[in-house]
Amino acid sequence: MSVKVSIYIVNHNYGSFVKKAIDSVLKQTYRNFELLIIDNESEDNSKEIIDKYYKNKKVKMIYQKNIGLNRTNNLALSRTDGKYIIRLDADDYFHEKAIEIMVNELEKNPKIGLVFSDYYLVDPKNNELGIFKRHNFEEVTLFNQPAHGACTMIKRECLEILNGYDEDFNCQDGWDLWLRFINKFGVKNINLPLFYYRQHDQNLTKNEDLLLETRSKMIRKVNNKKSDKTKKTIAIIPIRGHSVDTNSLGLRKLGNKLVIDWTIEAALNAKNITNVIITCPDRNLQKYLDQKYGRSVKFFHRNWKLALIHDGLDKTLTDLFNKLPKKMRNFDTICLLSIEYPFRKTYSIDMAIDALELFDTEAVLGVRQSEDLLFKHKGTGLIPLSQKKYIHHEEDNIYKSSGGIFVFKRGYYFKNINKFKKIGHIEVDEIGSLQISSNKSWQLAKILSKNIKSFE
Repeated sequence: MSVKVSIYIVNHNYGSFVKKAIDSVLKQTYRNFELLIIDNESEDNSKEIIDKYYKNKKVKMIYQKNIGLNRTNNLALSRTDGKYIIRLDADDYFHEKAIEIMVNELEKNPKIGLVFSDYYLVDPKNNELGIFKRHNFEEVTLFNQPAHGACTMIKRECLEILNGYDEDFNCQDGWDLWLRFINKFGVKNINLPLFYYRQHDQNLTKNEDLLLETRSKMIRKVNNKKSDKTKKTIAIIPIRGHSVDTNSLGLRKLGNKLVIDWTIEAALNAKNITNVIITCPDRNLQKYLDQKYGRSVKFFHRNWKLALIHDGLDKTLTDLFNKLPKKMRNFDTICLLSIEYPFRKTYSIDMAIDALELFDTEAVLGVRQSEDLLFKHKGTGLIPLSQKKYIHHEEDNIYKSSGGIFVFKRGYYFKNINKFKKIGHIEVDEIGSLQISSNKSWQLAKILSKNIKSFE
């Protein structure tokens, strides 16, 4: 009988966990599978453990140099034969019915090319910490939250049509495949926890900045291939100025430059920005910008009445657009940037603009997910807004606007965010999310500005 499912385990120095992973495959209720174990140059006792399965007819082994995750994924694709293929990371493990349930789902849905499930969270000693339940993807219309790279079952023919995994990237393989997959094939989630996702200090997901920058490059690459026309985006940096707000940050020294320079330089370096515009009531700021940036940055005077603290930005934007010369009115997208977030990355700006186009939303907001227990006051006392539960639903995640990035399509205004019907998001790294909003945060920003590389 031909092999129906190819399962492969990728291991690097997970000798403490790899036996649990292998055994979870061999104990599957579904039996028509092959298992390929790929060890990427482990230096611990992994080989000793893996070699114990040498005589098992279902198991094949490859010991190789660490060539990166996506090259390894493609190697597994070339060395296996199953109609369906699925990766298991060596620090995770399957529920005994995982393969059976996922195969059945793909068999009964010919239009579906990829299935993924909910999962258990476990600690290094296999103690269950909770269950994470994904969205019901039969109701999802915005596909910007991908399946796991691992423990996702995929039709081989779909992978081959997509030419496998993109070897330009060594991490975030879930994003790489997902972004290319959703435009061609159907995807489906199974609202059952079918694998155990281990939480420990060695998780790849701990290296946040690398993951987010890689994700930005992936979104840009897929977006460039999808779109036949380059969209033009203007970056607008609104500043109240010292004449209106004595606490205005723009001309304060932060590290080896002024506060405003951090945001301007990030915008100028962004590949998706065609013009950088400052709007502010202060003429002394205009003089500084003219001297430092010349024609690279455009300054437009902002009426002081439009810069008052309690006024929204809609009138400022309307006034600005009326002042733009004809040659600058050809744009598709507006990117609002706040100088209160000086350490946002250029790649975050590009990612937000690309995500707007790729996922066809009306707006994209920079955010960070809140892990805190939040409360609201009901008059009688504090009531939890979010609770730490054993079963956590993805739809209950709470996000906080962060990074001072708001991108929206031309024709929409910032006046009332509730009027946007479809708002996407990009995640901002922890350093980029620092907002200068108090004297303490200013002191922290000064420390960061002198040591920014060591914190990244």
